[in-house]
Amino acid sequence: MYFYPLSYQKKVEAWRRGEIDWDTGKPLEGAENAHDGVHYDKLAAEKIKRLTIYLRLDSMPNLLAFASLFGGNSDKPAAKLHPSKDVTLSKDANDASVTDVIPVRPVEAYGLRLLNLTDRGSSVMQVSEMDSYTAYDPVVNTFRTFGRLHNLAVSGEVLVVPESSFAETLGMRASDSDLLVLPWSETGGMSEQAIIEDKGTKNKLAASSYISFVNSTFANSSIPVAVLINKNFGGSKNKETKQRSRLTRMHSDISLASSREKVVTAPIQDRSHHVFFPFFGGNDDRAALRLVFQLAENPQVTATIVYFDVQDLFLASDTPSSTSQTLGKAGEIVTTSSTSGREQDVAFFAALRDSLPADIANRVVFETVTSAAPVKDVIARAGIEVGQAARNAGDLVVLGRNIGRNSVLSADDGEDEIASVSSASSTLGLLAEKVWEGKLGASVLVVKAAA
Repeated sequence: MYFYPLSYQKKVEAWRRGEIDWDTGKPLEGAENAHDGVHYDKLAAEKIKRLTIYLRLDSMPNLLAFASLFGGNSDKPAAKLHPSKDVTLSKDANDASVTDVIPVRPVEAYGLRLLNLTDRGSSVMQVSEMDSYTAYDPVVNTFRTFGRLHNLAVSGEVLVVPESSFAETLGMRASDSDLLVLPWSETGGMSEQAIIEDKGTKNKLAASSYISFVNSTFANSSIPVAVLINKNFGGSKNKETKQRSRLTRMHSDISLASSREKVVTAPIQDRSHHVFFPFFGGNDDRAALRLVFQLAENPQVTATIVYFDVQDLFLASDTPSSTSQTLGKAGEIVTTSSTSGREQDVAFFAALRDSLPADIANRVVFETVTSAAPVKDVIARAGIEVGQAARNAGDLVVLGRNIGRNSVLSADDGEDEIASVSSASSTLGLLAEKVWEGKLGASVLVVKAAA
């Protein structure tokens, strides 16, 4: 770093791309892509380089699909030749013909599976054999293999701890990461055992034990936390099986063979995901915006980012003004407000919009709308954005947690037709609860900024 500082490295990269003149450092004529990317460079410096994922058996399909988005572009590899038919040049010729390729460091994904420590002797024995459990655990090994196939540097671990210590363990193990990913329970509680869907699991947000666990994880985590509430993300749910199960048939002896017919699910032809993110401002929304930008670097992801210009009362609790203290004429200290949090959020949003690289700008759309009823407007716009491509790999609504705005949003949304049937608003935020209960065709990702 002393001989090759960061500014010099950026100059070399821009010169290699043909964007600037080496001697003057000015952009070359005709280099349309040479734009001022200072703001995006700052954002890139805060990109997620290591994430920790809480591995749950009931959430593995959608967790793997979400983690694969951090792998970047997975181009189709070139066809291989048999060693005996691979006619190559000499070693020296090969070395001379190889072009310089700057390696890209992959995102590190650390999968953590937690098993409940009970009073049983078998549970105690698990603790003494943790190395073996980590090496042979099928969930961790599946995560390792899938991650390596999707350009991720992966590691995994199994820990046996009391259930009451799950949140504390996650916070401690993820302290050196940039993001902690929590899947919402598919079973309606802390249990990971697969069960047939019943009334206890139709409303995922009504799981009181899991709400308490997520609350404790928020409190114990010093890094950003993202909670994924799955709704067929990655195309894991077999729609054909669900539709066929609604039919009732009477089988005779002749038709018994046809009753054993298996439902075959075709490969996903459209692997794309569409992300919708309503931006209001505040720390949680800024952390969510950074995450959306990193997801949009994947060529299979498109995003619509809408800045909702709302009244000040919706933002009063989350975006305080920056103040400065000066010395008055009489020697007293005078406190003045220099820049409001609202203005900072507007500047932050505009700077990132104007400094996106061209390849990402083609997949991301920015809009600004004025709203007097944020909850209703977000649900209405989300209904337009997500769930339109029925055969893709699943859409995503990203929201900032912003629980400090619950009281104001609930007063504004008092006459909403969607009646809340869960108590997750105190954990995920009222907006996230309402969006999920709006039954949109997308999963929901709730982001909380670092403490």
